[in-house]
Amino acid sequence: MSQCVQIEKENSVLQENGIEFFTIQSKLAGECTASAHIHNAIELLYITEGVFHFYIGKDRYIAQPGDLVLLFANTVHSIFLDSPAGAYYVLKLKPSVFLEILPGNKQGLIYLLPFTSGQTYLFPKDLVCDLGIDKTFQEMHNHRDAPQFASLLFIKANALRICAVLLNQMHQQHALIPENISHTALQRIYETIRFINDNYASDITAKSCAWRAEMSYTHFSRTFKQVCGYSFSAYLTQIRIQNAVQQLILTEKTVTEICFDCGFNDVSYFIAQFKASHGIAPAQFRKQNKKYSKAQEHG
Repeated sequence: MSQCVQIEKENSVLQENGIEFFTIQSKLAGECTASAHIHNAIELLYITEGVFHFYIGKDRYIAQPGDLVLLFANTVHSIFLDSPAGAYYVLKLKPSVFLEILPGNKQGLIYLLPFTSGQTYLFPKDLVCDLGIDKTFQEMHNHRDAPQFASLLFIKANALRICAVLLNQMHQQHALIPENISHTALQRIYETIRFINDNYASDITAKSCAWRAEMSYTHFSRTFKQVCGYSFSAYLTQIRIQNAVQQLILTEKTVTEICFDCGFNDVSYFIAQFKASHGIAPAQFRKQNKKYSKAQEHG
């Protein structure tokens, strides 16, 4: 099977600074400016010229000049130019950057947790302008040639400013985290999320995680949904499906093998959940991806 998705490793800039800012330009209509890949960084893409289409998981998005695309960590995506020429800014942040703002403080977790659900946001030009994000990106671009220490500080400060504005906008659309959750409970839910992400293939239950978090089952379940926007079982299923997608793309394992490798105990249930998430069965998803991969290689 042709493998179209690459697991992108952190380069020295992102690894050392936790943040990276650069420009992508193209003058060839139909060009793939970013082949299908996945990485641990949160990514913001601001379109400055031309029209691009994005394949994000199973979905296709169109972005025009002035639009902003927010990609959460561990999201498979690829980008193609639809117009004769185009360009966009790329801003990448490691999730740890949010915890560095106010270490050990509830606010740091509030900044990070909304970026853990794996969603995608497309902010239209008018909203981006109203929020002042377009000007902030331009200022970051204008300061890239400043002395290294000044440039890095300016980019990081403005990157966090953009994230704060976006979080405020998302919070207005849907309350991200209720104010009545204690810092201790928030910390325990965050640790549970990390535990799920690292151990999704194991036999994890809400009761076992509640015990691990030293919370009652009722309190844990209610707080988990308040923080994540999903019930415990829905979040666990989502993480397992995300990892199944990666294995379908990157490995030759059978659907049955992937089912059990990702923590599902029943193949029929796995297929049903995959179809509910992606609209097609795992085998069909793999077939489509294989066809798309070959088209990329010969395009």
